[in-house]
Amino acid sequence: ASSAPSASSSSASLRQCWYADDSSALGKLHGILVWFRALRRIGLSYGYHPEAAKSFLVVKPELKRIARELFEPEGVQIVTGKRFLGGYVGDEGVRAAFLCEKVERWVRGVRALTSAARNFPHTAHAAMTRSLQMEWDYVFRIVLTDECALSPLREAIAKELLPALLGGPVTPSEVDLMLLLVRHGGTGIRDPLDRTAAAYPASRASTKVVFKSVQGKAPFHPGDHRATIRHALTQSKQQQDVAHKTKREAAPPHIDRRRHRVLSRSTEYKTSGWLTILPSTDNNTGLDAAEFRDALNMRYGRHPPGLAARCDHCNQPLTVDHALCCKRYGLVIRRHNELRDTFAELIGMVWGDADVRREVVLKEGEEGEGGTLPKTDRPSPS
Repeated sequence: ASSAPSASSSSASLRQCWYADDSSALGKLHGILVWFRALRRIGLSYGYHPEAAKSFLVVKPELKRIARELFEPEGVQIVTGKRFLGGYVGDEGVRAAFLCEKVERWVRGVRALTSAARNFPHTAHAAMTRSLQMEWDYVFRIVLTDECALSPLREAIAKELLPALLGGPVTPSEVDLMLLLVRHGGTGIRDPLDRTAAAYPASRASTKVVFKSVQGKAPFHPGDHRATIRHALTQSKQQQDVAHKTKREAAPPHIDRRRHRVLSRSTEYKTSGWLTILPSTDNNTGLDAAEFRDALNMRYGRHPPGLAARCDHCNQPLTVDHALCCKRYGLVIRRHNELRDTFAELIGMVWGDADVRREVVLKEGEEGEGGTLPKTDRPSPS
């Protein structure tokens, strides 16, 4: 109790930030020194033991000498820039090195997914859209990032990851399309150059209430904070939609009319749900390499890799349309049977096997035999 007044007086001129047991303070050097000593003294009574060797004092370059004189006896490390809560505070030069290190790690992550995409493109796509790109999206929200530093990252995505997902080379105009949101005809892999331009302003706008409260300029009201977040996110989403729509409309002049029609259908008729679903063995939502690549290539009007030049059954040129419509190729019957079996399985799961019966198909008898023979087919819904 006797030390409480000294602690409150030492922190009166400081702005403190606590995240779990990580403490930080912003203020004048002498005030921070008094606060740090009080924290080490009072914290012992509560089981809190600040370690000076793991503590960093971020100062301006011109204040390093004074900071050393004050804090070296405490064992605190003096730096001009340091990682803080996933972001960065401090000198611009050190921030550039911090971002370069981040970009190098992200590029390694993209290349690891590229290696996985050769055999498991659906899983690699899900890992990219749901995990890896969220890492740099967070950094973009809290650190003002130079677009030039992100060029290696975008190049790795455009020249390595996307070709691995598609199973073939990708043109620059196709890259621009694929790096859009799914609802705008993209793959959901976002362009890091676009994100860094939009994420930081949106983050500043959404945290305006907290920012003013920490500065002591206004009291904090949770309702105002939530309303500010909703407004900022809505505005950011609208701006993002306009930008992506503009990029999507700028791409078609570089492609033929047939592909233009294919791209328009994917956005107008909302046929992109399969790209946003996580692959799952339990829910049977995972696509193998051939299925995923065929679907992704057809989405952008490309020729699926590995498709033969001519139909084996009628010797016609084997285009995607012919493969889907040829009555002798077998895909029509196969698609019908897959849908039939899926419906039968779902009905059996809901109402039980009693409502699913096996349809008896009659076929002609073998040569020399009269009559017909029953043939048990796959389950069909009753």
